[in-house]
Amino acid sequence: MQYDDIKTLYRLGEYKNALSTFSAALPQDEELCLIYLECLFHCGKIQTALQVIRDWKSERGQQSSEPFLVSLEELSFLGQACLETGSGKTRIPVDARLLNQGVIRRAVGLGLLEAARKLAVEADNTYFWCEFIQSLYEEGYTEKAKAGLSGLDLSLLAGDRPSFRNVAFIFAEILHDEGRFEEAAPIFERLAEGSPEMARARFAACSCYLQTTMNHLLGRVELYRPGEEEQRKIEQYLNNITEALRIIDSTNWHTVWSVAQSRNLPASTSGTLQ
Repeated sequence: MQYDDIKTLYRLGEYKNALSTFSAALPQDEELCLIYLECLFHCGKIQTALQVIRDWKSERGQQSSEPFLVSLEELSFLGQACLETGSGKTRIPVDARLLNQGVIRRAVGLGLLEAARKLAVEADNTYFWCEFIQSLYEEGYTEKAKAGLSGLDLSLLAGDRPSFRNVAFIFAEILHDEGRFEEAAPIFERLAEGSPEMARARFAACSCYLQTTMNHLLGRVELYRPGEEEQRKIEQYLNNITEALRIIDSTNWHTVWSVAQSRNLPASTSGTLQ
């Protein structure tokens, strides 16, 4: 199978099929080796991945690029953390050199959710927990991200630091998708006012207000049974709102998930694919 075919399978989240295309020999290319290692992680073959990392370092470590070696160090660290988690230990020995927000994000991307959670807890740092929540949501683990929010002091989301703003947006987006538009709107508004560069927050607030208006109009129709003339006016309003929502949705303010990430969405969720 060609290299491009392997990458396509990888992007689609077909990790097992991608893994089956590799030969027993160590991949020659750094990018291909990373794909191979990540497929091993996704398929639960942690020990094999750690051995591949050791083999690469032994055979080609001196000829490897610095970014690639850093990735190997991070993957090795995560592999060990995953094994520690699987052994039933409640704490993971933390390597301060390697434990950072990027490693938390990488762990979630590899599906090592429990190891990522424990690492975020071990860091004892709110920013790491925010990174954990954001990574979960962006990888399609929306229900787990929602659960992670319950472990966070939500008053912190009023802060102006990027990590707090990003999680506040996720919180409001979850409320929006649950139909709790009147709760989500003020959060989006605050984000838009405090961070003018976050244009998507203003579009999100508009979506909330339009959805609220639509619900009120539909409720009026159901409750009062308006006459024919008023019915026509309401239908025109609804058509206008629907068109406005279509335009707002076209700004792509809402989080979108790739084909691979959409596999992690709840079964009842219709994920937006990139």
